[in-house]
Amino acid sequence: DQLPFEVDEIKVSKPTGFLGHTDSSQGIIHSPDVLLRRRRTIIKVLSKHQIAEFLGCITNKKHKLFARLALGSGMRRVELNTFPLKYVINPANLPKEKHWVRVYLDPRDMSTKGEQPRKILISRELMADLWFYAIHERSVEEVRSGKKQSVFFLNQQGEPYDEDQSSIAERWNKFGLPYRVNLHTLRHTYATHTLYSLNRLKATRKYHGDPLLFLMNRLGHASLQTTMKYLHVLDDLDVENLVFNHDLDLEELSMDGEAMVVDG
Repeated sequence: DQLPFEVDEIKVSKPTGFLGHTDSSQGIIHSPDVLLRRRRTIIKVLSKHQIAEFLGCITNKKHKLFARLALGSGMRRVELNTFPLKYVINPANLPKEKHWVRVYLDPRDMSTKGEQPRKILISRELMADLWFYAIHERSVEEVRSGKKQSVFFLNQQGEPYDEDQSSIAERWNKFGLPYRVNLHTLRHTYATHTLYSLNRLKATRKYHGDPLLFLMNRLGHASLQTTMKYLHVLDDLDVENLVFNHDLDLEELSMDGEAMVVDG
């Protein structure tokens, strides 16, 4: 019997990152042609100008921190809603040359997809703002609940937000912007701009790791195929609309044995 579709050969780039030496495919993969004709899902990504415009619309300090953390880490809704207070530290205690804070998301402390742990990076500037808010304003919110709360973001009653709701994000559609913004948009935006930055650093030989593998681990994807969709997004975007984060060429990129950075 014959299959109702043909199998095509596809030439792909041979992996050069972690475990790339174990690949024996010679850069060839086989895929049913029926899969090749599926319509590509449209992924919404904010440009650097839209990011600034969107954040400029948020006047509530807590809500802006929530959005900045989503944009700066790519965390999912349930992860943001259960992000622990104890993960927020005073970056003033870190070496001055350290631009990023490495944070380990432990499912014993918070909710993660599939209860899988992973490491993320939070910029020093954002961590400083989170720390300031925790000390000066969050403590006031917590008093309203009458008890200590383990999560960072608290509602008006001083209690944690429902894990599966986006009450903060729901307000964003009231800004009257000509584009929709939700937490999926911010996660996609983080992924796309980060991949762009890593690719540029790799092109200048400041980064010797695998950008896709690095991004996969930061996003918590189970498969590299899921992360590869952001390559298509980059192809569709004008580089003038992307943010080049030059601070990414730091030792913080060397995580989980997946990346290596050199100076110069």
